[in-house]
This record gives sequence, C-alpha cells and structure tokens, in this order.
Amino acid sequence: MKLVSSNDPAAARDTIREALAAYDRTARVSNAVPILTRLRGIGPATASLLLAVHDPDRVVFFADEAFEWLCATPDTEGGGGGTKAPAIKYNLAECVLLNDRAKTLRDRLGVRAVDVERVAFALLRQPEPREGSDAKRDVPNGDDEQAKQQMIGGRLASKRKLEPEESGGSAKGSPLRRSKRNVR
Repeated sequence: MKLVSSNDPAAARDTIREALAAYDRTARVSNAVPILTRLRGIGPATASLLLAVHDPDRVVFFADEAFEWLCATPDTEGGGGGTKAPAIKYNLAECVLLNDRAKTLRDRLGVRAVDVERVAFALLRQPEPREGSDAKRDVPNGDDEQAKQQMIGGRLASKRKLEPEESGGSAKGSPLRRSKRNVR
C-alpha cells in the first residue's frame, strides 16, 4: 500500500486514463496491463482488477481462484481442471491466458466476466469434505448400530419422532397413522 500511495496523484490519473484509452481502442487486456504496471505497487493482478472494474462484462480479475479454475490444468477444450497451480507467476502472460480462457467460457455460456469470477471463487472456496463424510452431511459409520438407527431416509432421527416401523421396531400392535387433513 505504501508503494501505491507513493505514486504522484496526477501521474497516476494520467497513467490510468492512458491505459483505459488503450483498452477501449482494442478491448485487449494485453494493451492496458503494461501501462498500468508502470505505477509503483501495481502488478498484473491489480491492473486486471482496475480493468475488471472498468469493464466487468469482458475482463476477469486475475484472482487465484479464477486462474486455478480456468488455467491450472488445461485440457483440449481450453478449460482448467480446478486443481492447484504449482505456482502462479502473476505476469502479463498468465493474465492474458486467464482472460482468453474466460472469454472462451463467456462466449460459450453467454455470461459476464464477473459471473465467471464468482463461479471460480465459489467452486474453489468450498470447504473440503471431511474424511469419512458425505459432501452434504455426515453419514454415520456403518459399524455403529446406534448411528444407523439415527439415520432414516437421509435425515437424522433426532429431528422428528420415529414410528416403530421406521426405527426397525415391530409395526404389530401399532395402528397406522392417517392424515387428519380433508382430502378433496
């Protein structure tokens, strides 16, 4: 932050105007990022953020999640696999690669760049499932009879009172419950 604050305000304003004009003429991130990175404390990732604020429909912010999702493990379709990248270099080439991959996805799906960012963030920030658990809920251990009794139809039995036939008990001697609602 000290480096960014050390930029002369007039020079920073002129540099940003020059970069936005270069971007507006060509709609290419590769033309504007080098201009913005002339400012102290502004690298390609921060420059992409400035451009993404300027044009959220077409420019993706160079965030870790977006890069890992779209570029970490490229396949033949031009998309990533969402695996951790060995090391992001945060250079112009990676910034351009990310925006090219995002453009391919945006064009195919008809979405905005900011939507691509949001999906990448949501997908890569999901908590990892704990060992021995289902992604949606904890599943009782198959060896624990009491835990098996608690799980009925995917819901914990503690949330409602079990009927004898649901809990494995005998249904004999228990009358069948009927709804008291009027059926039309």
